[in-house]
Amino acid sequence: MPCRRLVALPFLVTIALAPGPAHALTVGERGLFSVRGHLATGYPGLASLSVSLTAFRPVELEAGVEGSLGFAAQYVRAGPALPLLDTRDEVYRGFTLDLPVLVGYRHYWFTRGDVHAATANVAATGDYWFAHRFGLEAQLTLGLTVPFTDTFDAIGVVEPDVRLSVGLAF
Repeated sequence: MPCRRLVALPFLVTIALAPGPAHALTVGERGLFSVRGHLATGYPGLASLSVSLTAFRPVELEAGVEGSLGFAAQYVRAGPALPLLDTRDEVYRGFTLDLPVLVGYRHYWFTRGDVHAATANVAATGDYWFAHRFGLEAQLTLGLTVPFTDTFDAIGVVEPDVRLSVGLAF
């Protein structure tokens, strides 16, 4: 009797630790976060790096840094991300398209002083998922930035915010 238990134990452990069937996955689930960057494909920043937290869908949180000649900036934004398309299969391979609408705060550092601004953006975010938690992402962002305090008398001047960024989604 003890020999049968000893033989059965590895078998039971293997069954307990084995992944479930692919159809048990929920296709509508989104990723947890993504990391994106751009270089010379945006305005006003020449380069940027951002992280989006997407684990709390339909709410998306984004934080990033950007810079160009003469300034650097950091920003945080939040808002709803509307799912437009999801072609993933049972093993999560496929394409998704979302429309995040985010508002937030941006802080610029210039050599002559700081600027604080409100920011609002809408983006088209496309992901191609190779696996459950790994995909390539491209995002086209269009938005506006409006300073509310600064040292340049530019309060209320609307500044466009446009970029095409690429990255990885997890």
